Amino acid sequence: MFTKILFPTDFSEKSNHAMKTVMKLKEAGTETVVALHCVDVREVNTMADMEGFSSLNYDSIVVEINNKLKKRAAERLSNIVKELKALGFEVEERLLEGIPFKEILRVAEKEGIDLIVLGSTGKGLLSEMLLGSTSEKVVREAKCPVLVVK
Repeated sequence: MFTKILFPTDFSEKSNHAMKTVMKLKEAGTETVVALHCVDVREVNTMADMEGFSSLNYDSIVVEINNKLKKRAAERLSNIVKELKALGFEVEERLLEGIPFKEILRVAEKEGIDLIVLGSTGKGLLSEMLLGSTSEKVVREAKCPVLVVK
């Protein structure tokens, strides 16, 4: 039924709970997991603004922050991929840049995802107030079923 699932992660505790649910779906016939992390461009810009508010090197600060975030995310995503492969899943890795909920929805539709499994909340409350809840937006707009894990 859910042979290909999308597992978006922000590496939070709630994402770790969602990962445990993904692992259990092997028994239910899931064959392929698309593990996705999206570096949020809004956060990169916010960090760059704080770091170099009046700097002439603003663009280089944005690039530096983005590269550091992508490098750290690539390492963490690689660990998730290894863990899922060890359980017998076929795993596809996606490290993207953009607005997370938009990238999640785009990948789900483009790749024929049967189910999206994600954590209920990820980053801090302040981030959710400012940026909105990714999981809520995915639930509202996804064209496939979404499993939100607390």
